[in-house]
Amino acid sequence: MLKRNLSANLFLFFLLLMPINNIYEVYAMKQGILPYGGWSMALTPASIKIYKDIFIFIFSILIILELASAHQYRIYFFSHPVITILFLIVLMLIFVSISIVNSGLLTAMLGLRAYMNVVYVFVGLMLFPTLKREKLHRVLFLLILLQLTLQVYQYVEGQGLPVFAELRSPGFFIVPATAGLFSLLAYYVLPRNKTNFVLCFMSLILSTVSYTHLRAHETTLHL
Repeated sequence: MLKRNLSANLFLFFLLLMPINNIYEVYAMKQGILPYGGWSMALTPASIKIYKDIFIFIFSILIILELASAHQYRIYFFSHPVITILFLIVLMLIFVSISIVNSGLLTAMLGLRAYMNVVYVFVGLMLFPTLKREKLHRVLFLLILLQLTLQVYQYVEGQGLPVFAELRSPGFFIVPATAGLFSLLAYYVLPRNKTNFVLCFMSLILSTVSYTHLRAHETTLHL
């Protein structure tokens, strides 16, 4: 029980740290100096982003300990959603091994980071049964509220990320599509009520609709 409580609380803390992951890029958007293709620029120092690797290492140890001690957890480990991600991880490790042979360890490790999202999904699935829904809902509500507030600010101030010469409002993310996916996932997990629907729907709209396109419509209407 102690391990489960520790895993759950650490995972919620991990989620709360999400807004700092791209904090330098978000500031560059505010200053209007994040160019087209800015999602591929690493402005936030590795000393900040490394928290994800530290947490993944800790979570991996906790998951192994839980698998060793809880039979029900081992059954969940081989359930349909988890086994699918495990298959992808095995494929990822095969490709990394091939890359080590052909290109060297450093190149392989750099390439591995591009597929770390698969590991994040696996860790999330494994830790999900340990979470108390009420705490998870409070954390996600706080995050979607912060995300929408930042998106509205970016829209009103004409900030954001240029995509095909049009500004999008990704909030504390860099890729607008990622911001939209976060809105959908938040709505899927949060309780179904009008407040959550409005928050997630508005965040989704601001993630996918361009600032310049909406402003063009407003200008046409005022003519």
